Amino acid sequence: IAAPVAQSIPSSLSLINLPSVADIVEATRPSVVNVTAQVESGSSFFRSRGATSNGTGAIIHSDGYVVTNYHVIRGASRIQITTDDGRVFRASVEGSDPITDLAVLRIEGDGPFPALPFAAPNSFRVGDWAIAIGNALGLPGGPSVTLGVVGALDRSLTTREQTLTDLIQTDAAINEGNSGGPLVNLNGEIIGINTAVVRGAQGIGFSVSSFTVIPVVQSILKHGRVMWPWLGVGVKDVTAPLALELDLDGRQGVLMQRIWPDSPAEAAGIQEGDVLLSIDGNPINSLRALQRVMREQLEV
Repeated sequence: IAAPVAQSIPSSLSLINLPSVADIVEATRPSVVNVTAQVESGSSFFRSRGATSNGTGAIIHSDGYVVTNYHVIRGASRIQITTDDGRVFRASVEGSDPITDLAVLRIEGDGPFPALPFAAPNSFRVGDWAIAIGNALGLPGGPSVTLGVVGALDRSLTTREQTLTDLIQTDAAINEGNSGGPLVNLNGEIIGINTAVVRGAQGIGFSVSSFTVIPVVQSILKHGRVMWPWLGVGVKDVTAPLALELDLDGRQGVLMQRIWPDSPAEAAGIQEGDVLLSIDGNPINSLRALQRVMREQLEV
């Protein structure tokens, strides 16, 4: 029997010195806050304290602006922020966007506050490391930290209330209470805001990508609300089976599934069943590409 031959590891697969996750957490954790929202119940004459919801937020500006999920503060009459060093503040809502499940809060206190930067929207890839930090299950002792990778990009998720798009899929564990917390890369930059998890799945959670978070935050801070460009269409990516069904040359463009009456799309003569391939010379290869081109037309 021949002796086994030692296999050398290709240089491209050799171990490299990755940044310490503990160092990244230590640097980013002061910018992660606990968000507690209280909803009042009863009539205008008899008010009582109703249910409270607990979530997470990320400080994104030294003046005390915090990004979180809309569903964390929905219907809140009072919002409380607890920082990592134990300080407690009231917070007000600067603006929110139920469509993307995002909201921006303002800490009512003297800064400066430690803030996290955003990662460039196209700087992360499937397989990149991802760290989720948040108030998981409301456990005492500070936020929980979980580590995983970017499992997929451009995911969509339909809930009982809405369809969320431009989601990052990750196997970094996301639990109740993580909502609104940051998903960061190894540079300590926000790549997404944790928003949902698939019950019963193994390691499938979702974060709203910085591609969406950044323009939402910018619009809220400038206008007090989110201003989206509107075509008035319901669209769908052209998948391989759909391209075969429509006898297309390849997977390109987006399919117009629905045209709203009196919309810009109807005025332009777009019809249901059309496949949009480009806008002003810009190729449209996916829903994300369409969103990118449309948002570039909007001053925020």
